[in-house]
Amino acid sequence: MKDLEDKLKLNFFRCHRKFLVNIDKIQGLNLSERLIVFTNDGVGTISFSRYKQKELNKLWRRG
Repeated sequence: MKDLEDKLKLNFFRCHRKFLVNIDKIQGLNLSERLIVFTNDGVGTISFSRYKQKELNKLWRRG
């Protein structure tokens, strides 16, 4: 996973030990339930680590 993360650094963020997400595809964040909502209905939602919450929120708001 680390190799893939290094190759996709530009628009991708490791929000959990199991997930790399494309920041451009995020529609919103549910901070109380720690869920990422995507623009594509096929994906739905995935959870993110509480340790990554602040950084993810900052990256998503910036984009």
